[in-house]
Amino acid sequence: MAAMFITCGPHRLPVRFHPRRRRLALVATPEGVEVRAPAGLSHRHIESFVRAEQTWIEQALAEGETRQTCLWGVPTSGLTAQQAQKVLKAWLAETLPRWCAAMDVTPRQVRVRAMRSSWGRCSASGTITLALDLAQLPQTLAEYVLVHELAHLRHLHHGPDFWALVDRHLPDRRERVTSLRKWEKRLRPLAPRGSV
Repeated sequence: MAAMFITCGPHRLPVRFHPRRRRLALVATPEGVEVRAPAGLSHRHIESFVRAEQTWIEQALAEGETRQTCLWGVPTSGLTAQQAQKVLKAWLAETLPRWCAAMDVTPRQVRVRAMRSSWGRCSASGTITLALDLAQLPQTLAEYVLVHELAHLRHLHHGPDFWALVDRHLPDRRERVTSLRKWEKRLRPLAPRGSV
């Protein structure tokens, strides 16, 4: 994972390239704000992205943190991977059966784990994997990711039939996707196990 720096006003932001990442994102860290980028993305593209997000970057650096919200009953500041796993599993125990019944699908298995470049994944064998970082999102957005992956149990592609199924169950899907893209720029790394 190579690193470089990019200027944003008076600030120098580290840019970290990830070979498996698909989109640009801003992430607040204890040291400030860094840019996460797909490998090979041009400096000009990253610079344009940072310039468009300058207001948010300035606010995040001034506040010292992106958000001090309380989601899922747990403050997002200092959220550990252990806490994320716990709240997501409790949420799935309540939410998954309802959506499986509504969509008439049955996943072979649903797992929660750290994922670098996506919110979720559905394998051809019917195993769904959800990202731990969903615990840093509002539940309506986590719900969209769950429904999206459940829809892959019927359509293992992103063709018209797939989106028609998602839209049938979530008519506000486009609004949720727009909101999800905004939130993913604000994610903080989950604190190490045992952190306060």
